[in-house]
Parts: sequence; C-alpha cells; structure tokens
Amino acid sequence: MSHKGNNPLASIDPDEIVSAYDALGLEAWSDFDLFRAAAEVISEPSNKFSSFLLNAPLELLARFCLLSLVAPEDRRLARIQMVATAVVYAHAGPGVNCPPPDETNLGSPVDTIEELRAAIHASDVERSDQLFTILATYVEPRRVIESIAHASLQTLTGAAHTHLGLMYLSRMPAIAPPEALKMARSGVRFLAAKPDLNLKPTNGPGRLDDLAHALATVPHLSKPASSVQEIIQATEDAGTLDDVLGSGVTRSVNDWQELTRTSCRIAALSMIADSVDAAMYGWTHCLTLPQAAWALGRILTTKAFQAQVVQSAVTWVAAFRAAHGNGALNTHVDLQPSDLDISEALYDSPEAAAAVAYHTAPSARQQLVGIIATEAAVRTEAHLIKFTRACLDLARMDPEEARLYHAAAAYLCALWCDKEARSNIESALATRPGS
Repeated sequence: MSHKGNNPLASIDPDEIVSAYDALGLEAWSDFDLFRAAAEVISEPSNKFSSFLLNAPLELLARFCLLSLVAPEDRRLARIQMVATAVVYAHAGPGVNCPPPDETNLGSPVDTIEELRAAIHASDVERSDQLFTILATYVEPRRVIESIAHASLQTLTGAAHTHLGLMYLSRMPAIAPPEALKMARSGVRFLAAKPDLNLKPTNGPGRLDDLAHALATVPHLSKPASSVQEIIQATEDAGTLDDVLGSGVTRSVNDWQELTRTSCRIAALSMIADSVDAAMYGWTHCLTLPQAAWALGRILTTKAFQAQVVQSAVTWVAAFRAAHGNGALNTHVDLQPSDLDISEALYDSPEAAAAVAYHTAPSARQQLVGIIATEAAVRTEAHLIKFTRACLDLARMDPEEARLYHAAAAYLCALWCDKEARSNIESALATRPGS
C-alpha cells in the first residue's frame, strides 16, 4: 500500500479520530497497512522537540508489535491508538524541510554508509539525513540498522533513545519497510547535531564481578538531575561509573550477555521494589534502554559492539538508580501470593498486580501476557507501551526470570489503569502525554 502525497491519516482532525477511523474504513485495513501509513506520517522529523515527538516512532513500533497479543474485543481501540499517535504527530508542527536526497549517481551501500558516518562525524545534519533516507529507501534493513547502531549506543543525544527504534526495527514480525526505517531519521539528526556528545570512558578496577550488588547499592546523586543526559552526566561526574564499570568492559566481553542480563534484572526489580515515584518514567527508562541494547547485541555480533552493549547497559541502569534509587535495593523478590486474578489485581493496586503476575502458574502465563498487553495497548502513554513490550521480550530472552519481568509489567500497568480509566480513553485520544 502506498500513500505518498495522499496519506489519509495526515488529514484527520485530532478531535475526530474515532469518527474518521470509521469514515475512512480503516477497520478493513490490515494491521501492517495501518502501521505503514502511520509510520509514513511519523517518518518526517519535526523541527520541534518534546517527549511525545521523541517517543512517537518508538511508541508506534511497540504498539504494532503488541497488537497480536491484544484481546479481540479490544483490538479496535488498540488500532485507533496507533492512528492517534500519527494524527497528533502530524499536527504537532512543521517538519524539518530537509531537501530531498539526490538519487542520481548513487554509490554502493558500503560507500553510502561510509559517507553517512563521515557526515555525522562532520556534524552535517542535512546531508546525514539525506544519506540515511537513501539507505532506508534502497538498502536491506539490517544494513540500514547497522549503519548507525554503534553510534546510537554511545550517544547522549535524543535522550539516548535512538537504539530503541533500531531494536524494534530489527525485530519486526515482517521485514521493516522503508516507511518504518525512515522513522530513525530523527535519531540520525540528533547524532549529527552533536556527534561528540557520548558516554565517557571509565577507569579503575570496577565491580563487574559482583555487578548485581554494585547496581543495587549505587549511591544517590547529591544533586537532582532530570533529563536522561543530565542523569548520565551527573553519574559520570560523581565517579559512580568508574566504580561500577571501571576499565574492565573489554576484558569482560565474553560475559556480555550475563552482564547485560544482570543489568536488566536489577532494572526490573527497581520497578517493583524501589520508589514508586520513579515508576512511570525513571524505572521505565532504566529497563527499556538496556533491554534494547541486549536485543541488538544478539543480532549485531561483533566484539566491539557487544562490549559497547555492556558499557551502555550498565551505565543506564547505574545512572537511573543513582538518580531515583534507595541505595540499597532488596534483590530478593518479596511478593506474597494473592487470591485475585490478574484482571482484578490490575485495578486493585500495583503491588497486588505484581504479586499475582509473579506467582501465576506457567500454564496460565500466556493468558496473563494477553491481559497485560491488552490493558497497555489500549492506553495512551508511550512509556507504558515501551516498557510492556520490553518486559515481554525479556521474559523470552531471560526465561529463568520471566515471572520477574511479568511482575514489573503488571506493576506499571496497574499504575496506568488507575491513572487512565478506560471510560476516558476515546475522549482524550488527542491529549498525548508529553506533547
């Protein structure tokens, strides 16, 4: 399906999303066609910055990948949420107006990738955007993803979110179409705008041999920090990353999966056992960033990339624990069984939801996953969608702790079930958080 120049989603009034969904016959569209049309809208970078605009590509990708788990009676609303993301994005302001790429005398994919990396290094934002657009249009998706993957793990630009989109693209149920790949254009522009804004090297012996304890006991930052960049830089300046990581990352690359797995487990524990005040945004980032890095490291298997996965994943978990943690996380899960079922528990309390999810029998976990995925997919919050997708992925990546990740997903979902009542969702579709 092609909508170039005539995308029906771009013309929907934000106040008429539901009625337009029916009037345009979008119910008859396949999930994939609906996703592609929404992706085409969101692939045009904005010249503004907001949490919504930053997260919109990631939200759309995560929503699409949750759709197969959504209960049949709720698929309509979950699909309408995809449309709403595109509609609000289209009305959020003008795009960057980047000149179209010159497609004459195209070089080989290898040459174009090298030229792209050089343009990013030279801080040539427009040329970087043009070259990436060419790659996304003509080159096999994996090579497009590889072109900026390593840089995306190092950068502090774009709230360190660019690699999340690459991970989603690499794991799509169908081959990523150009419309989807082009949603990474904003990330490319962030990289080129500040190519030297990256994680700093770390020094010292480190504590990678006892990483779980090191992350659980990260000392709290002495001064408050709010943005992802500020949190990471403050943690670097405090010497915390030298203490935790040291210079042992390259020496420990053979253990990269174990170190990244440990980081993700501590992040999930933080959601259910540390400050609830950080749950909706702090602990969501603490988990989604390392999970995406781990997933990419399983696909892009060079030693250098996997070493960067370790540095980045440990950094993100340590930094968010430094900003929001109690300094003494209990690494023993203390969730008592409950008589509630998960549908009741999600509307009771986050503690009850986490306990029910944690103690659900293996035979009932598929049903549990469907209920949590459905409750997340019908709601508006991008961080809930991303976190739910990350937890469900981690339950497959780290099956020994599947119940921990399901508990973390249930905990956050319960918070949003309380905050965003189902009866209010359709009337507030255009009120996207962070827009």
